Amino acid sequence: MKKLFVILSLLLAGCHAEASGGSFPVRLNSIGFLPGTSKKATIIQKCSGFELKRATDDEKVFSGEVTGPFHQEDVNQDAWVADFSAFADTGSYYLEVPGVGRSVTFRISDDVFRFPYVTTMRAFYLWRCGTAVEGDFNGQHFAHAACHLDDGYCDYLDGKGVIRKGTKGWHDAGDYGKYTVNAGITMGTLFLAWEQFRPTLEKATLGLPETAPGFPEYLEELKWETDWLLTMQYPDGSGRVSHKLTRTNFAGFVRPEDDKGKRYFTEWSSTATADFVAAMAMAARNFQPYDAAYAKTCLDAAEKSYAFLKKHPEMKPFEQGDFTTGAYKGKSDKDERLWAAVELWETTGNKNYLEDFEKSAPSFTPRIDSDWDWQNVKNLAMFTYALSKREGRNPKLAATIQQAILRMPICW
Repeated sequence: MKKLFVILSLLLAGCHAEASGGSFPVRLNSIGFLPGTSKKATIIQKCSGFELKRATDDEKVFSGEVTGPFHQEDVNQDAWVADFSAFADTGSYYLEVPGVGRSVTFRISDDVFRFPYVTTMRAFYLWRCGTAVEGDFNGQHFAHAACHLDDGYCDYLDGKGVIRKGTKGWHDAGDYGKYTVNAGITMGTLFLAWEQFRPTLEKATLGLPETAPGFPEYLEELKWETDWLLTMQYPDGSGRVSHKLTRTNFAGFVRPEDDKGKRYFTEWSSTATADFVAAMAMAARNFQPYDAAYAKTCLDAAEKSYAFLKKHPEMKPFEQGDFTTGAYKGKSDKDERLWAAVELWETTGNKNYLEDFEKSAPSFTPRIDSDWDWQNVKNLAMFTYALSKREGRNPKLAATIQQAILRMPICW
C-alpha cells in the first residue's frame, strides 16, 4: 500500500518539468527532490554520461552513465535518462552532461516542497473573489479590493433582474469567472492531498486571514471555495447545479474590483452537477471534525443533487447560448457520475452508492490514465476507491484498480 501512495503522489504531481524552456536540453524537476526518492533527468541530445555537481563550489559529487535512447513518439524525438537516485545528500546541485550542457540549479532537501506548497496555497488566497486580498511575494506587493459583490443575476434561471448570493470562490485561471467544472477537479485534488498528507500539511503555516474559525488553514482556504459552490445549486430544490457564474463575455484587462459587468448564473449541466456532488461529499467528510453542521449542509446538498442525477441518467450538456466565456463542455458525464458515486460512498458508507460505482467502473478502459484533467476525472474516482479503508469493496475490482495505478508509467 505504501508503494501505491507513492505512485499516486507522483501521478497527482504530474510528470517532471523541463528546467528552462523548450530548447533546454537537460530537463528535470527544477523544484528539487526529497533525499530518499527517485531522482532522474531527461536529456534530449545524444550523450553517454553525466556528472552531478555541488552548486556552491562546482565539485563533482556523483557521476553515472545514461540509459537510452528512448523514443518519444508524441514529439518525435529521442531522449536519454540520467538516474542519480542513489545520491541523497542535501544541498544545491546541478547536472553537467559533457557535450550537451547543464541543468538549472536544484535542491535536494527534506523540505524541498514546502516553499512551492505555501506559495501555491497563498496564490489560491489571492484568487479569492468577493473580498479584499493582499500579499507579498519576491519583493512585490499584490492586492485587490473587494470585488463582484453583486454575484449574481438569475436571468437564465427564470428570475430576470433578480440577484441571488453567489459570492466567494476563486477567480478562474485566466478571467474573473467562476466555473463549477473547474472547481470540481481542483477541489477533488486538494481534498485528496489533505487526506493523504494531512499531518504534514497541518504543520505548514500559510498566514491566511481567519475566515473559518477552528479550521486548519489549508481547509479554511478550501472552505472559501465550497461556500461559493453551495450557491451554484438551483434555488428550486431540484438539485440541478449551474455550470458557471460569469459575464456573457470576458471582462477587459482590468482589476477585479473594476469589473462592473453583470454576472449570471447559467443553466445547469449534468457534468457540473456530478462534479458538485463529488466535491461536496469530500467537503462533508473533511470538514466534519471542525464544523459538523456545515459538513451536514455539504452532504445534504450532495445527496440532493445525486438523487436528481439518478432520476435523469441522460447527459445534459451545457449550451453556451449568449455566453462566450469558457464552456468547459465534456463529451460525456460518465466519469463525473462515477466520481460522484464513489465519493458519496466513501463519506456515508451507503452501499447504494458503492453499487453504482462498481456497476460502472468496469466499463472504463484503461482503468487509469496518465494524462487527465477537468475533462476526465475518472482517476479521482479510482483513487478514492483504491485507497478506501471501508469494508464492502469488490476485492477483485479493488485489486485490478490498485494494480492499474502501480503499472502506470511515470515519465521523467
